[in-house]
Amino acid sequence: LPNALRVTLSLAKARFIPAEFKPQRKFMAVKGELGALDGAEIIQSVASGNRSGILSVEDGASNRNFVLLIADGKPIGAALGKLIGLDALVEFISTYETGSFNFVEKENMDSEVPAIPRQAMPSLMNSLMDAALAADNYTSARHIIKDLKTPVIACYTEAGWNELLAQEQPGEREQHLLKEIMKMADGKTNLDTIFAVLNYCPTAIVWHATALLANHGQIDYVRQRAVY
Repeated sequence: LPNALRVTLSLAKARFIPAEFKPQRKFMAVKGELGALDGAEIIQSVASGNRSGILSVEDGASNRNFVLLIADGKPIGAALGKLIGLDALVEFISTYETGSFNFVEKENMDSEVPAIPRQAMPSLMNSLMDAALAADNYTSARHIIKDLKTPVIACYTEAGWNELLAQEQPGEREQHLLKEIMKMADGKTNLDTIFAVLNYCPTAIVWHATALLANHGQIDYVRQRAVY
């Protein structure tokens, strides 16, 4: 896949995925609210029976709209703000807690191409596995990173950096994020600002990279040391 669609939290780390994980097809959602069903269950539902159509999920609280194209039960495109493809799906699964969903079946998906971009995407099972892993990492990162307002500063040490690379084995995209966060952690900039700059990547992936840096002592708060 192109770099923009590459799975950052790759299936090489599949030890974090339950061995019995597989998409379920017991729901037949068409319209409703997140809550009774979560994002993964909604996607599984609309993909069941090799259905084709457009899933739209609007989160009024954050003013965001997720759109997913399904053709014969397979994801063929997705969009959420600046994010497209698998990135958009990961963002939806890992960050949406509320919202109204609506699925409209379409026999001819070609007519929707001008309005909604198509991208090469992994299978439904692999897409949901990657999104589930991202969601778990996001939850863990939120327990580590609790202050977004205090400026952060890079605390680079060769030993700490090498330890991070050896233990975490970040992929190419993750390494890019790690370096970008370190670069912006100049002692004057807070994580809110850094995350806003990095909004071209899913929230869960950016937070995970930040948590890795904190855990390995490569960034810290300026006025409030060692609070991660």
